[in-house]
Amino acid sequence: MSEWYKKHPSSGQFKKGHCPSNGFKKGRIPWNKNKKAPQISKSKMGNKNPMWGGGKIQKKDGRWYIKKRNHPFATQRGYVFRSRLVMEKKLSRYLTPKEVIHHINGNPSDDRPENLWLFKSIGTHMSYERNLQSTYKKWLNQEKIYPLG
Repeated sequence: MSEWYKKHPSSGQFKKGHCPSNGFKKGRIPWNKNKKAPQISKSKMGNKNPMWGGGKIQKKDGRWYIKKRNHPFATQRGYVFRSRLVMEKKLSRYLTPKEVIHHINGNPSDDRPENLWLFKSIGTHMSYERNLQSTYKKWLNQEKIYPLG
């Protein structure tokens, strides 16, 4: 045992009667002991719920999710990106998990079929984005045009 520990025997220990995991006193009864969580009745689920948004969710970045529980690549809550659904309809097949959708005009909420490109993987998509950016920079330097904003 080190000399420092002999001088400070209580260091690293908890007070007697306290639980080390959360700091509360042992034997404390939680406020929700023997209480059940409120259950949503079947009559208030899905489109019968007053908060139902039609199975559509828009994320902060502008992309839309659509509720499709039976889709093979849906999230745990049953949602799929709308751009993937549009591309799948256009190709008449499911997209693989590795395939990536690119929005040509850069607007992630614009899911028109003519605005979408399909890449085999995220690597090919990132390669395209890097080439696009370097070409844009070269063009700006040659033309002496500066971006707005």
